[in-house]
Amino acid sequence: MQVVFDINPLYPPRTGIGHYTARLAENLLQDDAFQLIGAGLFNSLDSKMIHALIKAGYPDQQTNQATPSLEKQLSAIEVLRNILRSVPLVRSVKQGIANRTNIRIAKQFPDAVFWVPNYICPPVDNPSVVTIHDLSHLRFKEVHPNARIKWLEKGLADSIERATKLIAVSEFTRQEIVNLFGAKEEKIQIVSPGVGPEFFQQYTEDQLNQSRKKYHLPENYLLSVGTLEPRKNLSGLLKAFQQLPKKLRSLYPLVLVGAKGWGHNRLDEDVERLERQGELLRLGYVPQNELPLVYKNATLLAYMSIYEGFGMPIAEAMAAGVPVVCSDISAMPEVAKDTALLANPHAPESIAECLQRLIEEPEFRKKCISSGRIEAKEHTWTNSAIRLKEILLGSV
Repeated sequence: MQVVFDINPLYPPRTGIGHYTARLAENLLQDDAFQLIGAGLFNSLDSKMIHALIKAGYPDQQTNQATPSLEKQLSAIEVLRNILRSVPLVRSVKQGIANRTNIRIAKQFPDAVFWVPNYICPPVDNPSVVTIHDLSHLRFKEVHPNARIKWLEKGLADSIERATKLIAVSEFTRQEIVNLFGAKEEKIQIVSPGVGPEFFQQYTEDQLNQSRKKYHLPENYLLSVGTLEPRKNLSGLLKAFQQLPKKLRSLYPLVLVGAKGWGHNRLDEDVERLERQGELLRLGYVPQNELPLVYKNATLLAYMSIYEGFGMPIAEAMAAGVPVVCSDISAMPEVAKDTALLANPHAPESIAECLQRLIEEPEFRKKCISSGRIEAKEHTWTNSAIRLKEILLGSV
């Protein structure tokens, strides 16, 4: 079966959508029943190029299988992307170019299914499967840049209408699509993100110590993982953290992992003050192969987003054997089930109470760890890929 898909989310540095796309595409490449064709900004990519592009986003996992020719082509594509970033109204310009390319590639492969892992389906005649990760741009416009909102408002309704099948990443997101767009439930299937085997893996004490040394991690710490942007509600977490007794803040500082996103500068003053006090450590982006060690060294994960279509760090922490405090809204309770403490993300005192309980009650912490590991086994990329393949085959 031929599958054409939008490769743009694969370009590094990757967001959660890029990681989702890469892991599922990697699985499809390994299945002889599927021929994968990548639809880029300017041309199509064959399976070797797609494989090289996936590995380019995981430099720590490079296998040196990419030829100089492939690397040269990938470099040229990245140069073109960088040029586009300097163009006014870049999202509209990029979308226009991508649509024309997608239409041309779709015509070359008229029997292929078009898989869109990032919301907006191009105007193609092929059967299409569109993945929708969340609808936060409708629920919380204030946490998105205007360009992103306009892009989604312009194209999403039409994309949902024209798609042969829709994919939601959770039952919560499926109901959001039904309620906000009137889509039929039977048109929407669920393909949740998976957790890589590296998070389930057991590491030696030496490996854990090497991670602590590399990132200057304290013996105990509270971990926050996610792009630094308003939707992740880092401001609420910081307020809650500052409500903890000073002794706990000193013994259990807050460690932030994640690249800077839109609106991150709103947090800089509070973050820098806590850094000066020795109560916060900002790591920035951490490579995928090193992230499980940062999880496993943590005392707990705090994930207080105000809206999530899924909430990948919750599942990753559960797999790594780390107890979780997360928001009690949107898809997060669905992911955590009864393995985590749920807090009101809009009430710092609620967050602080949950953080303090997990810190001060080791037996309860062990219970959360045990149940979390069991629940995390339901979230694997293999299971997600099997479901995606069924949907692609059923859309013809």
